Amino acid sequence: MEALWLIPVHVRPVVSYEALTGGVIRDPASGLDRFNLTDVGEAFHRNLPSGGFQVRLKSVELPFPWEMIFSIQGEQKASLKGLRIGPSTFRSIFRLIFEDERFVREQVISTVRTLSRDPLDSPYWDDETWEIFQNRFRMSRASVVDSNHFVLQSP
Repeated sequence: MEALWLIPVHVRPVVSYEALTGGVIRDPASGLDRFNLTDVGEAFHRNLPSGGFQVRLKSVELPFPWEMIFSIQGEQKASLKGLRIGPSTFRSIFRLIFEDERFVREQVISTVRTLSRDPLDSPYWDDETWEIFQNRFRMSRASVVDSNHFVLQSP
């Protein structure tokens, strides 16, 4: 198993939870139907199904945080879990855990690259947010950066 950390740049798009559970990205029907998909969630929801993955939502607290499970023929291959670190959803991070199988790795890394930015870049995270993260996960900012770099650069 490998892991990547990804910070969403924004909590948009806000989509319909009900429609998303049916596999469709659509505007919310009401205030109670709001789901913060985020730019990271949108990339994975759009890209992995075209690679043969089934997407299932798990551990949902509307509108955020939530977890997506990615499976192939019913076998879980990856998960993307949103975690609130600071006082708002703008200070959240995703932990992406995936199987180190060639196909899975290629699909996941390809999807991360569609973000067209470093997965840890965020205008909302500051030293205080990183300190909260470090205290909660016992990982320094440098170790997260190094770990992500290693995973993204490995063949």
